Amino acid sequence: MLRIAIFTGIAMLSLSLLADAQAPEAESEPATQTIGFLVDNSGTFRRMLDRSIRIASGVAVGLPEGSAGFLITYTDPENVYLRQDLTNDREMLAGEIENIFVRPGRTAVWDALRVAANHFRKHTPAGGRTLIVFTDGDELGSVSKPDQVIRDLQELNVTVIAVGLAERQVNQKMLDRVVRETNGLKIVPQAGNDLKAVAAEIVARIRDGN
Repeated sequence: MLRIAIFTGIAMLSLSLLADAQAPEAESEPATQTIGFLVDNSGTFRRMLDRSIRIASGVAVGLPEGSAGFLITYTDPENVYLRQDLTNDREMLAGEIENIFVRPGRTAVWDALRVAANHFRKHTPAGGRTLIVFTDGDELGSVSKPDQVIRDLQELNVTVIAVGLAERQVNQKMLDRVVRETNGLKIVPQAGNDLKAVAAEIVARIRDGN
């Protein structure tokens, strides 16, 4: 099976290290589609993390042939981690997603989006870029400016699929903006929703070319 690139271990992608972050060179032809998974694993999101993992892992194993994905988790601005670099080994990607654990910290979602955008820029082929963001929509400490993050995503032609999950209420204002500005999709699963069906909906959107 073709493999684009694999990190052994967890690489840290803080905003201050982005300029120096390096990824292994591709071993063969690049993927036709690249999918980033951006998962909040902060303490404030801990009750929703298991649902996020179940949806994200379902998407990972269902990705189309020829696509590749990477995984970033985030809490505070200084704690944005690349857990899995770009790979088309779907089982490996799903395994990394299933091993996400809660870390202390609050949610800096705009900083995490900026890191993901920079990773697309530096380490993925152009075209067919999708970012799946798992968040409650709350913003608690980013240093990145939303307008600049949106411009970065637009410049890179990244389509954002925002999955809103919250114990009480999702802050949909933030989700609405990022999906509107990137021609993306917002999904807010309710408590009784079939998470496999949610994953299947996301996979279908990716297969349709967003």
